[in-house]
Amino acid sequence: MGTAMEEHPPTGMISSRRLTARQGQLLQCIRERVRDDGYPPTIREMGDHMEIRSTNGVKDHLRALERKGYIKVMFQTARGIRLLTLDGPCRAHMEEAQRIPLAPDSPRAVRLIAEALHARESNEA
Repeated sequence: MGTAMEEHPPTGMISSRRLTARQGQLLQCIRERVRDDGYPPTIREMGDHMEIRSTNGVKDHLRALERKGYIKVMFQTARGIRLLTLDGPCRAHMEEAQRIPLAPDSPRAVRLIAEALHARESNEA
């Protein structure tokens, strides 16, 4: 399945197991997309990036990353992946995005507010 990567999950996370090369490749894909665009790739986009034709194959890798404490996956939500740790560039991008003013009645603001409320409710459940 590949060699283990040297990356470890953040302190205090569920597992200290290392990532396989493919899991590391997927995690990097997610991190880069969040850093560059502010949101994660779709399952199909991840499959295209990793040359995996089956969405179930991608989901298996996502479940492994979740078990190891790197991400939280909400399969019922479009782009429902949350990084549990942010590296410097991702954190900077997210902080910048939080400073962008939004009109409360704009479609983008409504969508972002709904996603934030859904994420908060999911975390409290």
